[in-house]
Amino acid sequence: MQRCLARTIVGSLIIGAAMATLGCGGDGSEVDKFVGVWEYDLNGGSVACNDGSPPSDLSGQLIHQFRQFRLGIGSDLVDLSASDTFQTFPCNYRYRVAAGKATIEPGQSCDIVDFSVPTLDKIGEEKPTTGTFSLRGKGDELQEEWVATATSTDGLNSCTTTINNTHLVKVARN
Repeated sequence: MQRCLARTIVGSLIIGAAMATLGCGGDGSEVDKFVGVWEYDLNGGSVACNDGSPPSDLSGQLIHQFRQFRLGIGSDLVDLSASDTFQTFPCNYRYRVAAGKATIEPGQSCDIVDFSVPTLDKIGEEKPTTGTFSLRGKGDELQEEWVATATSTDGLNSCTTTINNTHLVKVARN
């Protein structure tokens, strides 16, 4: 019996070390608070593009009304949502969690796709420069701050989108 217990303890230590090496880091309980499906409160926040158009509220500006976070491999979290403002497949942006805030890892991008054609042509690319989701309330609310530049594949169109003070509420735990 003691031999089995010793093997179990040693095995658990090896698995724990392997998980840390893979980048499954972060305080598990803190990271777990972000996991789930979050719904945008369209009564708050604003979205703006640097193309000269005035900032507007989120109502009617977001393509989807939900954001979904899962535990990551090589990062704390993965966002399984599509872009907030452009037609994309899920972007799978990676985030690190610390001090109640999920912060996007630098150097990521997501293809903007033309869903009106059967070939689903890439027509642009979204590159986030800032992306944070901060826990609020009892851990069932988030505040989003987001800045990303979208550029058309021909380089003729570019827009830096800023989303400020956006409020989300957790609606489901994955």
